[in-house]
Amino acid sequence: FGSRETLEQASFPLIFLAGSDFMASNPPKMCWAELEKETVAMVPWIGSGGKGLRLGRLATAKDVVDALAPHRGLQGCVAIVTGGSSGIGLETTKALTLAGCRVIVGCQKTEGQEQAIRNEIEKPGRGGYCLPHADVVVRSLDLSDVCSVIRFAKGVLASEKRLDFVVLNAGVMALPNLTHTVDGFEYQIGVNHFGHALLTRLLIPRLLQQSQKARIVILADQAHQRAKNFDVSDLHYRNRRYSAFGSYAASKLANVLFAKALAKRAPLDKIAVTAVHPGVIRTGLWKTVLGTSVTGMLRYAFSPDRTVPQGAATTMWACLAEEAARPESAGAYFAADFGSVAKPAAVAKAGDEVLAEALWRATEEQLEGALAARGYDLEGKPIPNFVSMRALGCRGGLP
Repeated sequence: FGSRETLEQASFPLIFLAGSDFMASNPPKMCWAELEKETVAMVPWIGSGGKGLRLGRLATAKDVVDALAPHRGLQGCVAIVTGGSSGIGLETTKALTLAGCRVIVGCQKTEGQEQAIRNEIEKPGRGGYCLPHADVVVRSLDLSDVCSVIRFAKGVLASEKRLDFVVLNAGVMALPNLTHTVDGFEYQIGVNHFGHALLTRLLIPRLLQQSQKARIVILADQAHQRAKNFDVSDLHYRNRRYSAFGSYAASKLANVLFAKALAKRAPLDKIAVTAVHPGVIRTGLWKTVLGTSVTGMLRYAFSPDRTVPQGAATTMWACLAEEAARPESAGAYFAADFGSVAKPAAVAKAGDEVLAEALWRATEEQLEGALAARGYDLEGKPIPNFVSMRALGCRGGLP
């Protein structure tokens, strides 16, 4: 194939093969192949819909920005990335700043963490590029605590005049023992779903008020397909057996269902909502898996199929691609496949509107109960003359 420069200067039609995919370009504008494992990273293509840009499975987050938001095309935009201090979230943060965004990172702040984030962004890091003057703000956010979520949301709304991207990226995976949050939620669904659902609820009024359209991108997982016996009446394992991966799968199904229910309610001209599966990637999420069993260690060794920059490419595609903001993509679930950085994917249970509505109602009711026990209403406002149930010696949160 030759060098990138050779390909771009060629005057003849070019043909690319990626697995079973056939793509051609004439003229060969932006025609370069990042050949790795016989998969094309980025090539133009000609199909029934005319010319378009094809971003392959091995494209990185930087490739997506270079293609869809070059020359700091998002200058003036503001993004929130939960869990943006490590893994896919950190690479997403870096790519958004490359595109010109100001990024608010929400994470559980620890000593030296902010400097570690700066080091990854300002040095080549995993993505291989440097951003010495990135506009990144780190704010404390603990998604397992409704009060922390309220403080984070209020801080962001007070400091930012606009919000263009809300990337709900943070998560926990496969906790070996049944654990509940301070508010009574099973820990995995409490962080992965309920914390993000509350944050979204608190930010929605701003997204509806502003003139520009916003995007909400929810990080899901193909593991949601393995969620068996998804019981909306017992999401917190009070009356059934807990399993580490079963609970994780349920929390990821909740992410996909929440995206569908939220998109049904969000005005199409104001908010675009999508869920994405970035691939199976070795990140800090796996730290609990390694200690669960031999099966967990085998999964860590053999399951990953993409790098962190490649995984973040799917998130960035959902943030930037025109297709992701179209009405027909509202609430859709996108996943990387062999030939594409993101492709619509459908699973029967995840497409169950009745189940999505049942989860929406349960989420509203249970958040209301957890907030009331902490002295807040569903809008995050303090309840007048509130007396904590804990102060009376009773346990707050869910029954």
